[in-house]
Amino acid sequence: MVRVKTQITIAMLIALIVVFYPLSKLLALVPEDQIVGFFTALNHDRAGSLLFRLVNETILFERVVERPLFGWGGYGRNLIFSGYGRILTVPDGGWIIELGRYGLVGWASQNGLMLAPVFLAYWKRKQIANGELSPHLATIALLLAINGLDMLPNATLTILTFLISGAAWANLEGSPVKVASKPEHKQQTSLRPSLILTARPPQKKRTIL
Repeated sequence: MVRVKTQITIAMLIALIVVFYPLSKLLALVPEDQIVGFFTALNHDRAGSLLFRLVNETILFERVVERPLFGWGGYGRNLIFSGYGRILTVPDGGWIIELGRYGLVGWASQNGLMLAPVFLAYWKRKQIANGELSPHLATIALLLAINGLDMLPNATLTILTFLISGAAWANLEGSPVKVASKPEHKQQTSLRPSLILTARPPQKKRTIL
């Protein structure tokens, strides 16, 4: 069984790949030829599909650079069209769609909500391993990181992603609630009615005028 710290470390490394992939794409540091060649040896059709996605995201990334901060907005303005209005590019990766539409601000907002719990879980990995925080955080962090990695070639962001992220945030805020032991009920001694003394107020003497 994989240890909790190991799971969180793997999740953090995957999250770093997701975060730095756009920068690596900008600096041409992604070994696309080697990646395509690796998948060609496994499955020629899948390698062709991957090459198609890499070529399209390279073209779309050049358009992202024109408006990097807030992007192009909706209505397909982040795409490339021919002179007759035909769409020439097909965006597949969730990261390139988010960058093209909403720029770095939108991309950072989305990935911040999704991947920030992964880095925070790595920061508190000792507390998680010692049982001070929920041990399920390791699995949740790994799921979020894998979902972020899958969004590089695919657009697989769903509401379930933010549900898992919210669960991670909730568990990272503090230690789990401990079930308190039930207090022992003490036997109540009932007082006899004869022992209960009622104090009567003093009566005033009546005076006859």
